[in-house]
Amino acid sequence: MNVTTSPAFRELSWQADAVQHYFRAVSAQPWAMLLHSGFAEHPHNRFDIMVASPLATLVTRGQETVIERDGLSSRYGECPLELLQQTLDSFDLTTPPNADIPFCGGALGLFSYDLGRRFEKLPATAEQDLTTPDMAVGIYDWALIADHHLQRLTLVCRGDIEARLAWLNALSPRQEIQPFRLTSQWQSNMSRETYGEKFRQIQAYLRSGDCYQVNLAQRFSASFEGDEWQAFETLNQANRAPFSAFLRLPQSCILSHSPERFVLLEDKQIQTRPIKGTLPRLADPQADAAQAERLANSAKDRAENLMIVDLLRNDIGRVAVPGSVKVPELFVVEPFPAVHHLVSTITAALPETLSACDLLRATFPGGSITGAPKVRAMEIIEELEPQRRNAWCGSIGYISFCEKMDTSITIRTLTAEGGKLYCSAGGGIVADSNEAAEYQETFDKVAFPGGAVDDTDSSLIAAALREAQEEVAIPPESVEVIGTLPPVDSVTGFQVTPIVGIIPPDLPWRASEDEVSAVFEMPLAEALRLGRYHPLDIHRRGNAHRVWLSWYQRYFVWGMTAGIIRELSLQPFQSIMFHETGCYQRSFRVISIFDMFKVGIGPSSSHTVGPMKAGKQFVDALIEQGLLDSTTRIAVDVYGSLSLTGKGHHTDIAIIMGLAGNQPDNVDIDAIPAFIRDVETRGRLLIAQGRHEVDFPQDNGMRFRSDNLPLHENGMQIHAYSGDKEIYSKTYYSIGGGFIVDEEHFGNAAALQGHRTFRVRHGDAERTGVA
Repeated sequence: MNVTTSPAFRELSWQADAVQHYFRAVSAQPWAMLLHSGFAEHPHNRFDIMVASPLATLVTRGQETVIERDGLSSRYGECPLELLQQTLDSFDLTTPPNADIPFCGGALGLFSYDLGRRFEKLPATAEQDLTTPDMAVGIYDWALIADHHLQRLTLVCRGDIEARLAWLNALSPRQEIQPFRLTSQWQSNMSRETYGEKFRQIQAYLRSGDCYQVNLAQRFSASFEGDEWQAFETLNQANRAPFSAFLRLPQSCILSHSPERFVLLEDKQIQTRPIKGTLPRLADPQADAAQAERLANSAKDRAENLMIVDLLRNDIGRVAVPGSVKVPELFVVEPFPAVHHLVSTITAALPETLSACDLLRATFPGGSITGAPKVRAMEIIEELEPQRRNAWCGSIGYISFCEKMDTSITIRTLTAEGGKLYCSAGGGIVADSNEAAEYQETFDKVAFPGGAVDDTDSSLIAAALREAQEEVAIPPESVEVIGTLPPVDSVTGFQVTPIVGIIPPDLPWRASEDEVSAVFEMPLAEALRLGRYHPLDIHRRGNAHRVWLSWYQRYFVWGMTAGIIRELSLQPFQSIMFHETGCYQRSFRVISIFDMFKVGIGPSSSHTVGPMKAGKQFVDALIEQGLLDSTTRIAVDVYGSLSLTGKGHHTDIAIIMGLAGNQPDNVDIDAIPAFIRDVETRGRLLIAQGRHEVDFPQDNGMRFRSDNLPLHENGMQIHAYSGDKEIYSKTYYSIGGGFIVDEEHFGNAAALQGHRTFRVRHGDAERTGVA
């Protein structure tokens, strides 16, 4: 082992997703770990940190810690955090702190909730059914760090930095990544009735004075196949959480999308930011602002938050400099993609004689996810929750050789182990808690971005009709609801119930600018003008968001601005299709753009199908004008909404696949990742179905512009060059529903000819179980 006392630094070419790109190549390696800021606009979303190939590992299960170092394995019974501090000290690599380099090598990994059993005496009644360790930490001598504030990518290394840089540059994109998908429905570890019984038991404990608050959770599980890294990337695009993490352990994998910091230690200054109080986001801006104000003024949530603040002040006070514990922020509402959170901030100073491990031991696990008093709340949790929490509600983070520590609370965290995916969600129960509301909150927290239903909605169908009225001014009495299809669960905790309805062909509609994006909802308007529509109610056991289907070639294509739905294509049903030659009956499947392109949040035809068609049309034009063989380079400029949200939708991938000669209805989905990796690696692109190859440099082949083109928000320009000379250029607008209009024909209604909608037979009501 060749490790130097002082770290070396090497600044690399900046790309916002560089760390994620490098990590993708090692994501299957045990002990490869990524702390990710989620690309979110949040003051704590600054650093991404990637590590792999540790110098040593510490794994704790129960009373035993195994340390592997220099090829040797040793077993110990001492306190795991004391062993961790001793291991860090043994390297003798303490470094002065650097505000712009948070991690100069050191410890990074998982501290599971059940590690708390080593610090507090707890009963052992909950089932221990997972093998993920109580503590799994690696000691690393290098890291790749992205600073999103300074837009700086830095390699930090205490060994041979040139060798590490060569290793990074030699990483090849993984060829064996298998698409991730669930192979079963989500199952909870308790029924609604069982949850109610446990809720009432906690209420009895509260009345008897055992405690003031208890966090009760239910755990969900589902079988899966494929690569967990693909699932993490998808969820990361959706949730954009400031304390996200992906940990590849030898027998399991942790996918965390946490919004909550646990403890930060920097220059001996302590900060913790407990979250207590949650309400779902609403689609309407004014309603969403009112929702945030409702949370800020909620007496119940403020009382719960204050209880946890007092608990953490007490925990930190065990090790802090006397008199240094402060609360600079109390009851601050912070918005996240799916929910509003009520957050407070506690600060203190740590004595010079104590270490980060001392602080972690004094405060672990975080009081925001146990209750108060903490030990009694943990005893009740052990009694009432069927299985141990394992990674959930523990912590993920690092302790650097520069003596900085930053950790998260592992909420919104999934564990993948043995072909199953596990995620938990809960809420703090106090004396005046409402059982139904607390039960619903567990689904709000396990779900990712979506809409919300009014308190006045009497049912899901009522919510669907209300949203149809709000978005396009269709009166509920004008909609004939003929049935619902079976619910479909998603990987994020969403559940989708398709609701089938018919409206009169001549019913006028009005698209509200407050509710409907001109970019995303153009095909919706067209479908309504033609008379029939099929609304899908995407909801989280009561929280709803409206999406609409339109017919595109062989598929029904639906665009959505929130939520991630899987397996929707497995729901077949009958329909009567209208064609120029008359009426005929056929069976078809619904397929989402998400399933077509395997992208993140907000897949929409305007951002995927349309751009792919534009790429195909551009190359067809080169062929028609005899310019294909003269073209040596192609460049694409993407504008407006396509630029702002295109990476999340993978608009760039759609355009590249179109240039290659693919059509949206026949593209080989499974071949897309390998094709894109080849383009990125070689900087060359095969176009026109392999007839010709051109330069397509990774740094400027696809350019995301911050401004808009004049005619529409979804604009793109594609340029062909022969050497340095531009020989052909074309501007396209993706107006929605997969329709592409070039600049010359923009506004021509004929461009929408060929759009087909669908009509649902009344006989389908029998099949859906609605008389």
